[in-house]
Amino acid sequence: MTFPTPTGAAPPLTGFTDADTVSYISGQLPASKRASYVAYYRAALAQDPAITPFQAYAAWATGETVAAGVAGVAGVEVGIPQAAATGAEKAVSTLTAPLTGIDAIGAFFNDLGSANTWIRVAKVVVGGVLLIVGLVHITGADNAVADAARKVPLPI
Repeated sequence: MTFPTPTGAAPPLTGFTDADTVSYISGQLPASKRASYVAYYRAALAQDPAITPFQAYAAWATGETVAAGVAGVAGVEVGIPQAAATGAEKAVSTLTAPLTGIDAIGAFFNDLGSANTWIRVAKVVVGGVLLIVGLVHITGADNAVADAARKVPLPI
């Protein structure tokens, strides 16, 4: 029994002809894709008579997938500059209208009710504590503080 090689040089194991296989594969595709696959297979068969319908399908499907991906990326490339321009426009409109007087005071008190404000405050406090602790350890001041604490009498 002979098995097909990757180039399709050996006879197929089934009784189906290449035409039957092409008909089966194209029957599984959406109507909009059938003619494209059959045309691709005929062109590939003209270039390489040993190509099988399944090899042609694999190459054709890969090409279709790559083409769809490239088309999707092209749409993104168009959208990115537009989104950047819109974001820049919003930022400029925000920056060109500074708050003054009573509006600034009102905005400050409104921001006190925002969770994001308190998260920022907590991050600044934690960062400051870490900075101080690090400086104390680097300079060796922690030993001096510990020595001084040991000398202080505790009231009992």
